[in-house]
Amino acid sequence: MAIPLRNARNHSDATFMWVLNRSYRDQCYIQLKRDYTTINIGSICGSPSLTAINEAFGFGEKLLGGYITSLPIQVEEEVKAAVRILHGVSPADMPIVESRKEYVVDWNTMTQIGLSKESIPAKYRIINIPFSDKYPLLWGISVASFILILIILFASLWWLYLREQMRKKQALIALADEKETLSLAIEGGMTYAWRLDNGCFVFEDAFWASQGLNSRQLSFKEFMSFIHPDHWEGVKFNWRNLKSAHKKIVQELCNFDGKGYQWWEFRYTTKQLPGGEYKTAGLLLNIQDIKDREEELEAARLLAEKAELKQSFLANMSHEIRTPLNSIVGFANILALEDGLSSVEREEYISTINKNSELLLKLINDILELSRIESGYMSFSFKRCKVRELIDDIYMTHQVLIAPHLEFLKEVDDTPLEINVDRERLIQVLTNFLNNACKFTETGYIKLGYSYLPDEGKVQIYVEDTGRGIPREEQRMIFSRFYKQNEFSQGAGLGLSICQVIIEKLGGKIELKSEVGKGSRFTVILPCRVVS
Repeated sequence: MAIPLRNARNHSDATFMWVLNRSYRDQCYIQLKRDYTTINIGSICGSPSLTAINEAFGFGEKLLGGYITSLPIQVEEEVKAAVRILHGVSPADMPIVESRKEYVVDWNTMTQIGLSKESIPAKYRIINIPFSDKYPLLWGISVASFILILIILFASLWWLYLREQMRKKQALIALADEKETLSLAIEGGMTYAWRLDNGCFVFEDAFWASQGLNSRQLSFKEFMSFIHPDHWEGVKFNWRNLKSAHKKIVQELCNFDGKGYQWWEFRYTTKQLPGGEYKTAGLLLNIQDIKDREEELEAARLLAEKAELKQSFLANMSHEIRTPLNSIVGFANILALEDGLSSVEREEYISTINKNSELLLKLINDILELSRIESGYMSFSFKRCKVRELIDDIYMTHQVLIAPHLEFLKEVDDTPLEINVDRERLIQVLTNFLNNACKFTETGYIKLGYSYLPDEGKVQIYVEDTGRGIPREEQRMIFSRFYKQNEFSQGAGLGLSICQVIIEKLGGKIELKSEVGKGSRFTVILPCRVVS
């Protein structure tokens, strides 16, 4: 056999001779079997290589084509034979027949040797032909459709981009307008923005300019130097609970410019960012003018109240003093003029005179005490005391004073707390609450206790009972002077009014919760601190 080859160095023709059969030069090589030798001959043969066997045809061995039983025909015949066997036909009864063949050509080899699709006879089936060459019209439509889709998609994205740009531009314009409006509002109201940055307070430049100072960041220690010492505890508490602050509003006395303390209001909120860190920002408002107006209004209210109190005082005093005095004078006259009184009657009259004398003395003492507290002549001795010890002492004292048919309970918090108050005055208030509870509770219990309010840094000390309760419409008047729930009961109605004034002097407040038929709860709320 002669196989034409091309020399790689000078591109001249050469001939490689291989004696296998009687084929001559320029003839096709036909593969009749497949082994290592025939594979190499097919690869190096310069003439087209054909095959008469269906082994590795179409898998890159440079076989152009042949008349063979192709793989689809082979699979079809095997499936038919399998179907017959599954229908009960014995393989021994199935005759051996020659498989059907067809003419096939490999597209890859055909293009390598330069043959066109038109040069292949119509009865040949071309395998490995690309979709674009097999169905050129459909391929063209698909490519055109794909390009059209890309154009539409690009146009849509471009339209969306232009629309978003327009929206962004409008949003920026609106934001600029809002910023200008906000700036004007802030400039007119002495309101300044601030934030926390790495634990330091950062105020806007306008704030420092208003205070005549150079702009700088403040550490917490530097910030505390501007705060009035009386507010240090509250500021430290808010600093410790900064992460849980949501729309917090606090008012502090600050001296930023060194010209004296003024009232400033801090409004801020803390948010957790996606990365886990916290961001605190807010506004700082100078509210000194508001506080001044509040003081003026309070002073005017007090003047009006004093003027009204003078009239109501005379009216109430004439009534409250007249009742015990009439009893004293009346029974004293009876004792002096009636000689025929029995010893039992004399003792009853003397007892009535003594009770009314004590009532009159208490009324005068309450009036004098209220007057001293409000005028400022009564001094308060502030000392730190532990809440648990205070409650224990009051409870031990009243254990023997509470009526035996009532259950006296004590409820304490596990947190050790300390308050800065006048201890005796606070005991006076709580004693008044306990006495009222005994007076208006017939069955059930009276409870003395306290609990810690960690979010506010305060303690609530309360007296709770299961007495008759106070109607809702009377709860707002219960702390008024000379007000009595029962007009026929003893007393001038000054006890709760005195309690309220004392607690206000101690820096706290009194809250009342009551329901008719179920009982009442009087609560004193005071600033406190946790101690070890």
